[in-house]
Amino acid sequence: MNTSTPSSPAVSGAGPHHPDDPGEIMNIARPRRAPVSGRCLVTYWALACALLLLSACGGGGGGEGDSANDEMPVVATASIGNAGGAVASADGAITLTIPAGALSDEQRITVSAVNVRSLPPEFADLPAANIGKVYELQPDGLRFDKPIVIRIALNADPDLGFAPGNLLTSSGSVVEALDKQQIIVDADSGTVVLQGELSHFSPLVHNLFGGLKIRALWPKPRFTYPVQQDIPVTLEFEANARNKLFRVGADFLYTDQSQSPLAMVASGTDKDGRPILNKDDKGRPILETRFSADNLSDEAKPEAFSRHRLVYRCDEISEKVPYQAELALSNIALTPLDRSTPEDRAFIDQVGKFLAFASPKVTFKQAVNCVGRPFTVGGNVSGLDGTVTLQMRTGAGDAETLSIGQNGPFVFKQTVGDGLSWTVAVTAQPDNQVCSASPTGGRIAGVDVTNVAVVCEDRAKYRIGGDIGGLGGGTSVGLKLTAEDGTTSTIVASVNGFFYFDKMVATGTGYQVAITQQPTDQACRVENASGVVEDTDVNNVKVSCFVDTYTIGGTLTGLKNTESVDLALSTDSFVSRTENLLLRQNGPFVFSTKYPIVEGDGYIVYVALQPPTQKCTVSNGEGTVQNANVDNVVVTCIDRLGDGTWTTGLIGGDADPIGGHSLDFWVDLMIKTGSTQT
Repeated sequence: MNTSTPSSPAVSGAGPHHPDDPGEIMNIARPRRAPVSGRCLVTYWALACALLLLSACGGGGGGEGDSANDEMPVVATASIGNAGGAVASADGAITLTIPAGALSDEQRITVSAVNVRSLPPEFADLPAANIGKVYELQPDGLRFDKPIVIRIALNADPDLGFAPGNLLTSSGSVVEALDKQQIIVDADSGTVVLQGELSHFSPLVHNLFGGLKIRALWPKPRFTYPVQQDIPVTLEFEANARNKLFRVGADFLYTDQSQSPLAMVASGTDKDGRPILNKDDKGRPILETRFSADNLSDEAKPEAFSRHRLVYRCDEISEKVPYQAELALSNIALTPLDRSTPEDRAFIDQVGKFLAFASPKVTFKQAVNCVGRPFTVGGNVSGLDGTVTLQMRTGAGDAETLSIGQNGPFVFKQTVGDGLSWTVAVTAQPDNQVCSASPTGGRIAGVDVTNVAVVCEDRAKYRIGGDIGGLGGGTSVGLKLTAEDGTTSTIVASVNGFFYFDKMVATGTGYQVAITQQPTDQACRVENASGVVEDTDVNNVKVSCFVDTYTIGGTLTGLKNTESVDLALSTDSFVSRTENLLLRQNGPFVFSTKYPIVEGDGYIVYVALQPPTQKCTVSNGEGTVQNANVDNVVVTCIDRLGDGTWTTGLIGGDADPIGGHSLDFWVDLMIKTGSTQT
C-alpha cells in the first residue's frame, strides 16, 4: 500500500500535483468539533506528535488545546492603515506583514490565542492531539486589496534539521493552501521560517510533517573555505528516530542559486566515479532525484538516512559570498511497513490526505567566506603589570580570546585567510591599569600581521569606544569624542567591528560621541552616545549604518494666518527624545531630524502645543516606516465652537505611545461661563 495518492479528498480546481502550485484545495466534510461562530481563527497545527509517537499522543486533545477554558489572551495588536505595517507576537511565533495599499482605511488588527476547540468543522479530520496553537485574527472576515504575508517561526535549528510542511487555510467549508509558500533556512541568523500569502482573515493551519527532517550539512570550519579546493556538502533526509509506522519518500529538485565566486561544481558521479554536474534550462546547477528512508529501531541506521553529496568550490578570495539554494519536494509518499496495524494504516491514510497539498519550496541561505592561505595576527605588549585579555575577530566570523600576563611579543592561534579582515580589542583590563591596542583592525595582504601594539598605563583615565555595524565596503565614517574636561579625539573608521578613541577620559567626566562624517551613500546613527565615565572603560557606544533613510511629513490645513501650531515627532530612532516643528502656515511639511529614520522604525506625530483659538488634530500620525518617505500625515485645525463666553483649560498626564518615551497629553475643556455645560 502506498499513500502518495491517498484516498483522494475532493480537490477544487485540482490538476496534476506540482510543488509550484500551492493553490490546490480540498473539501473535508466530516465535522467533529463545533466552531466558535463569528471568529476568524489562525491555527498552528503540529502533526509531529502523532507521526513521532502515536501511542504517546493517545486520543485526547493535546498541547495547548487541553485548556479547560476558552480565554483569548491577546498576543499582538496594532493599528494598520493604508501605509501598511506589521503585527507580531512578542515571542516571534507569528508575524503578519501588511503591505502599503492593502487596506484603504485604518484597522485595529488583533491576534489572540484561543482554545483548539474553536476550530471550524472543515478541519474536523485533524486529530485533536495533533493541533498545537490556535490564533484568532480580528476583524473577522477582513479582506485585503493586496495579499499579506504570514510568517511562522519554526522551532528548529538549521544545523540540526527541520521538518517540512505547509500552511493551510479555509474559505467557507473548503480547505486550501496559501499562495507563494516557502521555508527559509537562514544559517547566519540560526532561524527557520515558514511563510505564505493570505488575502483574507480565515483559519490558518501549519501542516508539519514530523516524520522527516531535512538539512544541508557543510564541513567545518563552518562557511570558511580555502579557494580552489572542493567543499563537500551533504543534503540529508532523515526519517525521524521515533517513526515506526512507514517508509517516507519523495521526489526532489535542488537548484543552486549561489553567487560568484562560490559555485556548485558537482551534483553526483557517473558509473566510473567521475563527478558530474547537471543544469536546468537556465544554466543553473541542479540535483534531481528521489529519496526514501525509514527507521525501524531506536538507533540510527543507514536506512534512516538518504544522503546526497554535492561539491562546491570558491574560485577567488572574497568575504560574505551569498550561498543560496532552492529545494522543491513533490510526490511525498508514505508506505506502511509490514509491522503496521490496520489502525496504523488508517492513520497513515489520514495523514496522506494533507500531504496531497503542494509542499512549499525550501530556501537555504548563508554567507560563505572564500579565503586564501592563512596568516597570523600578533604584536607586542609593553608596560603591563598584571593580566590583559585581548579578543580577535575575523571577517569569517571566527573569534579568539587571548590572556597575556607578561610584556613581549604575542600571536593569536586563530589564523586569518588572505584577503579577510580582522579586528583586535582589549576585552579585560589589568587591575589598576588601562591597555589599548593599535591598530585595532585591518585586512590580510599576503603577510603575517606583527605590528599590533598593546600599551598599558596606570589607570587614571578610561577609554571610550564600542562597535560599528552595517558600514559598506570602501566607505568610512568619522566619529568625534568630546569630554567635559576639554578632551577631544577623532577617528575615521573604514571597517566594521570594535573601535576606541585614542584619548582617554578621567573618571566622573561627562562625554559625548557624535558623527562628523557620513559614509558615501549611507547614513549612520549613534546609540549610547553620551554618559559619565565611571571606574571602567566605556565600550557600549553603538554606531549603526544604513543604506536607505526616510523622512516623516504631511499636510497642514485649516490654520489661521494669525496662529501657529507646534508638532512633535517621536520615532524608534530618538530614544527618550522628540523632534519639534513649529508651523505658521498651511501646506506640506517635513520634519528635519538629526537622526536617520530607517525602514521598520515606528513613529508617532502629535500636537505638542495647540493654537490659542483653534484645535488641531492629527490623522495617519502613527505607523511604521515601510521602505518609503512618509508623507500622508494630516494635521487639521478648526475654530473652537460655542455661543457665549468660553473658557479653555487643560488636564495633563503621561502616556507611553512608543517604548521608553514619557510624553505629555491633555484634554481640552471648553466650559461655558455661568453654566455646568462642558
